[in-house]
Amino acid sequence: IYTNTDYWEGASNLIPIGGWINENTTNYSISTNQYKKHFCGTFEGQNNTITGLMILKSTGFNEVNNSTNRIGLFGSCNGIATIQNINMVNSKLSGSNQVATICGGGTAIIKNCSIKTLLINGSYSGGIIGYAINSSIDKCKVEDANIIATGYFIGGIVGIAENTTTNHCYVLSTNIYNIFGNSVGGLVGWNKLSSSIKNCYVVSIFVSGWRTYGGFCGDNDASSIENCYS
Repeated sequence: IYTNTDYWEGASNLIPIGGWINENTTNYSISTNQYKKHFCGTFEGQNNTITGLMILKSTGFNEVNNSTNRIGLFGSCNGIATIQNINMVNSKLSGSNQVATICGGGTAIIKNCSIKTLLINGSYSGGIIGYAINSSIDKCKVEDANIIATGYFIGGIVGIAENTTTNHCYVLSTNIYNIFGNSVGGLVGWNKLSSSIKNCYVVSIFVSGWRTYGGFCGDNDASSIENCYS
């Protein structure tokens, strides 16, 4: 994706687009409670396939952002970001907080993305996006994935959906583990604050959690689920 070595850590550790710059540069302002960098454009994948994405950071839960948070092909998205028509195979990602294949967290329109053979380790994690705020996830699928959390909120598509629409998405042949935390779902971990899930399904999945967990959604808080099955 990048040929400039400034965007790589070691041989295979990609620095996320719209994410942290290096170990000594934070993408988070504690004083303003905001991320400093975001991806705000349009990424058109043209149905091409990205194979072997690897971003492996420490997984200890950490609310304060540094280079271990918002891990994905796109670290942080905001505003008018659109990511579409991407296939990703054999991805491995780990981090503290907001870890996912397409986008770690933020606001985005994500559509027509396919994820196959995936390993994720981190809290607030999902196959497509870790923490979605005011977002739209449409026609995305995750297959043959292993998603593991050391904290809370993980789902096959979205870890946390906040005022977000998840539509025509599905998860197949996937294992989702959370031994110590809650809000673990086959499709969405925590669906909250007027979010909606429509026309989605999960098949042949295994979900484990500590308190609130389910084959489809871990927690559904003031939100809706329509025409879905697991």
